[in-house]
Amino acid sequence: PLKEQEMLAGVAVDAVFDSVSVATTFKKKLEEYGIIFCSMSEAVREHLPRIVGEGLTNIARHAHARNCDIGIKFKNKAIRVNIRDDGQGFDVEEAITSRDRPRGLGLIGMKERVSTINGQLDILSSPGAGTEIIIEIQLNQEGANGKDKGPHRR
Repeated sequence: PLKEQEMLAGVAVDAVFDSVSVATTFKKKLEEYGIIFCSMSEAVREHLPRIVGEGLTNIARHAHARNCDIGIKFKNKAIRVNIRDDGQGFDVEEAITSRDRPRGLGLIGMKERVSTINGQLDILSSPGAGTEIIIEIQLNQEGANGKDKGPHRR
């Protein structure tokens, strides 16, 4: 029901359709509402939850945040995940390039996982301003070794 989905805007909802005819009969109308039918590679199914989990772990350990929002959008055969907190923020470049390990290892791991599935990871933060993590991955475009071939941005 599209009306129910509109009421649940911003909430991740898994919808399972028992009939393939729904996808074929109502495909154009469903696309107008941002509902697409495409497969997600095993690589994306494996790595995306771990990437999001690492982002949430970083917030819990380091951000001193009061609030955290997660948004998931499927559009134009892509999935986009936004994770935003109102914590203390940090200098992204310093955290990634710091020789003081283990600082930045979680961020480096996230970047490596996103790279594995040919996605894009943007981390926007500065001290005192909270943090936003944006993950974007193209779906259903097979690349080498069965990995999704996504946008070629870094």
